[in-house]
Amino acid sequence: MLPKPSYTINTLAFLKKRFPKNKFILIMGSDNLKGLHLWKDYKKIIKDFPIYAYKRKRYDPGKNTRYKNIFMHSPLFLDISSSKIRKLLKRATLPPNNYLLDRQTYDYIIKNKLYSQ
Repeated sequence: MLPKPSYTINTLAFLKKRFPKNKFILIMGSDNLKGLHLWKDYKKIIKDFPIYAYKRKRYDPGKNTRYKNIFMHSPLFLDISSSKIRKLLKRATLPPNNYLLDRQTYDYIIKNKLYSQ
């Protein structure tokens, strides 16, 4: 377990060290791009890891992003975010099959308290 707060750069560095043969890609919603410059060591993240930004209904910067290592070639399939999942889990109103692939994924999230804060 990484110490808290667990910054993205620390998680990526840990994974890269632990699994040196693997290639890691950061996947985020395109709405996160507007604040990416505020992330800890964001320039290192951009330099060392490809970023795939998933389109959001309310935020689609298109190809005019200021970051060169970001790929945004995805259609909008599902209007969901981790913030929305956290809220639904907190209220215990998340029907597992509406936003997650299967019951096993839902149970894993609950058991490991992945979205609890």
